[in-house]
Amino acid sequence: MLKPSPLSILIYEHMTGGALAGEPAPESLAAEGAAMRRALAAEFAAVRPCPRVTVALDPRLPDDPGPWETARVDSVERLEELARASDCTLLIAPETNGVLAGLIRRLGRGPTRLMNASSEAVDQAADKCASARRLRSHRLPTPRSIVLDPGDLPPGDWPYPAVVKPVEGAGSIDTFLIDGPDDFPKLPAGVRRLLQEFVPGRPLSATFLVRPFRRPGLLALGEQRVEIIDGRFTYGGGRLPIAELEAFDAGPLIRALEAFPGLDGLVGVDFILEPGGRIAILDVNPRATTSIVGILGLARPGKLAECWLLDESEDESDWLDRINGIRADVDREGPIVFAADGSTIRLKDSEVTRTTPKAAGPSPRRLAVDVGGANLKAAHSGGETRSSPFAVWRDPDGLAAALRELAAAMPEFEGVAVTMTAELCDCFQTKREGVRRIVEAVVDAFGGHDVLFWGTDGTFHDAGAILRSPSLAAASNWLALATVAAGLAGEGPAVLIDVGSTTTDIIPLARGRVAARGRDDTGRLRNGELVYAGVGRTPVCALAASLRFQGAATGLAAELFATTRDVYLLLGDLRGDPADTSTADGRPADRAHARDRLARMVCADRDSCSLDDAIELARAADRALFDRLLSEARRACEATVGTPSLAIVSGSGEFLARRVAEALVGSSGVVRSLGELWGPGGSEAACARALIELAEARDG
Repeated sequence: MLKPSPLSILIYEHMTGGALAGEPAPESLAAEGAAMRRALAAEFAAVRPCPRVTVALDPRLPDDPGPWETARVDSVERLEELARASDCTLLIAPETNGVLAGLIRRLGRGPTRLMNASSEAVDQAADKCASARRLRSHRLPTPRSIVLDPGDLPPGDWPYPAVVKPVEGAGSIDTFLIDGPDDFPKLPAGVRRLLQEFVPGRPLSATFLVRPFRRPGLLALGEQRVEIIDGRFTYGGGRLPIAELEAFDAGPLIRALEAFPGLDGLVGVDFILEPGGRIAILDVNPRATTSIVGILGLARPGKLAECWLLDESEDESDWLDRINGIRADVDREGPIVFAADGSTIRLKDSEVTRTTPKAAGPSPRRLAVDVGGANLKAAHSGGETRSSPFAVWRDPDGLAAALRELAAAMPEFEGVAVTMTAELCDCFQTKREGVRRIVEAVVDAFGGHDVLFWGTDGTFHDAGAILRSPSLAAASNWLALATVAAGLAGEGPAVLIDVGSTTTDIIPLARGRVAARGRDDTGRLRNGELVYAGVGRTPVCALAASLRFQGAATGLAAELFATTRDVYLLLGDLRGDPADTSTADGRPADRAHARDRLARMVCADRDSCSLDDAIELARAADRALFDRLLSEARRACEATVGTPSLAIVSGSGEFLARRVAEALVGSSGVVRSLGELWGPGGSEAACARALIELAEARDG
């Protein structure tokens, strides 16, 4: 049964200023609030029989004609007078600085039905630290966070990159992504901030209609358009619905609402959908958000208001039928894109349809490229992989040509996905410069294609976004592989061990998620999740100060006489290539010359070092590397997932990764090979191969 009640709506500017605060008029008006006010006023005016809708406006706002009455409000007393004359009052105001909670307390003393959450629920949700504690106490997934009081510095051992945001905030205002303690933004005196774990993934939002004694009604799931520009998060609106999430389990989001007693009316839940399918709940917004403009742009006018105005004695099944009807409208009529200011574009009725990534038809064929400092690796959506040596530090200007040459050996493609680690090369003064030079080379090589860059936030970005925020792309390739590996690992404690020619990645995995503590290379080195040693380019003198030779521990020359490639050529784990002279002495990469190079490590030569002597030295070098990798793997896992029951191995040194993994998980554990899943080439180019899967998931 509907209650045909007049509705009095207050629009309180999201920006500073306003008559009720007794402040001077703001320089600009809050377009976002105005868009929500107009959309909701029109929604209630569409109810039949038509209620009397009154829009309460700040006296400095322009007239806003529509199917409603207008009243000017220059004081709280005037607002109270209008509320007393109305059966229902809906407030559209920010929860920051106690604005919304204060108005609710004031008007809640009157006879009007407030169509808002209780002031207590608003206060609880507005304090982001208290909100996170409440979510964790209900065993809901939410990023770890701590409060920094004025004068506090962020801890150096916090997992970086990290998010810095106001303890009380809305949207993305004053929210930053920092790579370490030195990047902590300068804040006004007296400001408290939240330091929060950064969770990579897809930023989403769910909009609910909540009524007492009823199950919260999910109206729509939407994607938030959030960019990071020069380290600052910027909210650009969103898009809904998300067709591929039709079977999404909203149970955790509903439990998040239940964690805040007193929620009522329109409520939003912001969360991250991680690539492995897990979620991390960021915020509960105890008010209408911009998403409602998109929802009302798709649903039949009046449907939401009718559901909202249902008498509390109405049957629960009628309530659910009405909620499902709204969601069906949104699914059928969408998608719709809405900007931060509330303006909308219905994609079905717009030329934008041609550019939406979820257009009908097969996914485009893509080429994924992993730009390393010493090697370029590529994978094609058809299954082909290729690795090609290219020393970026020697010829950074030749990178674009090398990329074109690599691509020419692959099947045709329409789109390109890119990840990188070459920004660390010492031909660049800073990593920021390195990222930008690599992006420029990629655009030069593939400018006629759709080019996406994988970021350390676990999503894809265009070239412009990476040029504005280079740290997003720096050393991002490990996360692509770890994200896919986490999906393969499932729920139990697991680890990814990828041994390459130069480095080894040791990534703890838990509950289908990447559980690494470090996000950049420095943090990963600190936590044992990145070891700068591999089976190809690592100098033997970097493995130990001495090795066993001719039955005795013997010191090593601190010279680049031999590398680990020579070790594994002699032991038969790597194949020789007489045509390859990218070795320590420039001589062929074969077993005979590897013996000579290893002999020099103990200041010997082929006359004083037999083949058996050289093999003994190689075995000792292999043992030193194995012990180092196993020690770091145990350290990385003990701090995060404990003893893993599953290890996933890959890389050009998968043979060594398997040995380390078997020792790590023990006889009761399981080791899975990406070489067996993707083939030897796919294992060697595992980061590029994983990037293809992520790009195809994005393309739908």
